[in-house]
Amino acid sequence: MNFRQCAIAFLTALMLVAVSVAGNAQWTQVVGVPAVDISSVVVRENTIYAATDSAVHISTDGGGVWSRSATLPGSPWYIDALTVFDGKIFAGTGGNGVFVSSDNGGSWAALSQGLSGPGSHHITSFAERNGMLYAGTGGAGVFRLQGNTWVPFGDLMGNVAGSVWFLRTKGDTLVAGAGGGGWVWYAPPGATDWTGVLVAPFQGFEFLVTSMVEFGGGLVAGSTYGVFRSTDGGASWLPSSSGLPGGRQIYLTAGGSNLYGVAQAAATRFYSSPDGMSWTFVEQTTFSYAQAVHGNRLYSARLDGLWYKTLPTSGTGEPEVQPDRITLEQNYPNPFNPVTNIGFRIGDYGLVNLRVYDVLGREVATLVNEERPAGSYTVSFDASGLASGVYLYRLTTGGMLQTRRMVVVR
Repeated sequence: MNFRQCAIAFLTALMLVAVSVAGNAQWTQVVGVPAVDISSVVVRENTIYAATDSAVHISTDGGGVWSRSATLPGSPWYIDALTVFDGKIFAGTGGNGVFVSSDNGGSWAALSQGLSGPGSHHITSFAERNGMLYAGTGGAGVFRLQGNTWVPFGDLMGNVAGSVWFLRTKGDTLVAGAGGGGWVWYAPPGATDWTGVLVAPFQGFEFLVTSMVEFGGGLVAGSTYGVFRSTDGGASWLPSSSGLPGGRQIYLTAGGSNLYGVAQAAATRFYSSPDGMSWTFVEQTTFSYAQAVHGNRLYSARLDGLWYKTLPTSGTGEPEVQPDRITLEQNYPNPFNPVTNIGFRIGDYGLVNLRVYDVLGREVATLVNEERPAGSYTVSFDASGLASGVYLYRLTTGGMLQTRRMVVVR
């Protein structure tokens, strides 16, 4: 769950009562969960957890029957993060720290010892790695649970990235979207601090990387600047926002055969993508704080309760990804001045695009943009007129994408 937006308050809720009927028509309200502000929803195995401001509603049968937990003590400021770890439910609140239940919500105990610094008691996200639980906070970076005490992990504060928008794992690597400068931070196994990768340069206003999912053979990140995609494990990123609106925070959820982009402003606009590159508007709904997928249902935690809709599926539930159907080779020579050769192979007839971008994500050359039959090809690229530096070249065809780097030297 990402930060609750302070600007969205009670008056906003009044405005959203009249949101489009077409959007609500495709959604079903969950019976058994109150029609109030649902601040987070997560799925762990076959159990769904949905939180209000001070309690957690739990379904162990896939959303049919729900039970309500005991009320968290101390009138917390919403439950913005939920997880299950070591057989216990952990609830991260918007200002009162962490609470834990070892009896499936029957009772709660405060677990905030060690959380220190501005924003440390605003818990935005949890992640588990190698039997350890980590918590992202709204200003004090990341903490790791050791026994019953939270211990700071790394120094995101020192990197001016103390506000953690999401925290997750990719394999054994801990990944955080933090700060407002457009960075994603990585902590591989054994690391005691974070290494940052710039998704895109600062462009005049705060750049929050709000979410990341694995989809279509790559990584896709949502942000306040739209969507970006990486095919090299997160080492480099290219814009992937065709069809998405500007000026909205984008949160991503993978479900069924599609990737869903949730664009947040006063209301929520859902977009879908089969490949993480091009997006289609689906509908507008009441403001949604979080989404989760269970089976063939997409759940939405909204201002007016917990809702779900049935997702389209395609056999395995995931888009067919055939990375062996396209191959993008490393250019040669590399580094080069001014001409290099780029080889690629495609497995099916179709529209082929091969483009070159600078590190700011701006297109500097189109080398191929036409339909071609299956086969192997080599094209030349003349970089005369370009400055020395690193450039990216990207091959796309049939909903698949590969990216590599090359270096121009003068």
